[in-house]
Amino acid sequence: MPSRYLAVKQENSVGVAATSGWSYIDFVGDTWELDNQATAVHTAAYRYAKCLLPGPLKITGGWDQFIAADNVGWLLKWGLGAVNTSAGTSGYHVSLFMPADTLKTFTVVECKDDLFERYYGCKVNSLTFDAALKQPLSLTVAATAMMTSITSGQYASGVTYPTDCPFNMAEGTVEIDDVVVGYVKAANVKVENTLLGDDAYTIVGSAAIARFATQMPEGMRTVTGRMDMRFDDQTELKRFYGSTSQTTPQSTLTPAKVELIFQRGSDSATRGMTIELPAVYYDTYRANVNLRDLIVQNVDFTAAYTNSGSPDIKVLLTTASGVLFADP
Repeated sequence: MPSRYLAVKQENSVGVAATSGWSYIDFVGDTWELDNQATAVHTAAYRYAKCLLPGPLKITGGWDQFIAADNVGWLLKWGLGAVNTSAGTSGYHVSLFMPADTLKTFTVVECKDDLFERYYGCKVNSLTFDAALKQPLSLTVAATAMMTSITSGQYASGVTYPTDCPFNMAEGTVEIDDVVVGYVKAANVKVENTLLGDDAYTIVGSAAIARFATQMPEGMRTVTGRMDMRFDDQTELKRFYGSTSQTTPQSTLTPAKVELIFQRGSDSATRGMTIELPAVYYDTYRANVNLRDLIVQNVDFTAAYTNSGSPDIKVLLTTASGVLFADP
């Protein structure tokens, strides 16, 4: 059967395609799209376009995958920016991922039925984590690339996929203000880097538009999400009002600390991931009634830095011995 997989590698220089040292991902599906951003030239003399001028080449897309302890470290580093890895007890390793002002570029090679397409000068535009009942924990990676090419099958040599099973909601817990809550049915967290794609292009020579990006500046980062929760009581409504001690909306809002904790079954001592949002503010709240269906609270939220300077998101990844995520 023809092969379908991704090979990824951090670049040593921005926009210079990596050539070796690949990590392989058995992904679910991809969304890569190429756009010439062509402009049709119309004049009064013709009913049809006189010509078509190619604009800046736009390369966007990404992929969906399930999250396991051994297949997500690089993506967390490229999406957030910084990582600090230390050795834990019993030979396992702990990596703490936090936001940074600049992001590394990386190369993606996609194998489509043994044909290869390469995207390089890639930066992560967003990472979206999805946790739902009866589903593996999933990640959607959205990226923008500077260049693309058709390439050969040199990436097919020595393909090895991650071996860990993905995390799932049954192995996870949700804590709000350090208290385990048992009524969360689904959770979603999105980190968006807002890459300034239009700023990656320049005017060259006598007003000739450079078709290919030479940089990919980072814009404002936002961390948002949503939780769907069984309606057991009015605690979350009070939290939306301002704090859990309030029964009416307040003029100030007290943030909540939210943690999504996942562990890999019997290997929980050496394989786990925690998404920590130290300061979450509830944006919208719904708990609608429909006949005798289960009442579900839908809360959309935004994460922010704390007053003490703790970042809006931190991800802690515990991996087995020898599995490290540092600079190549």
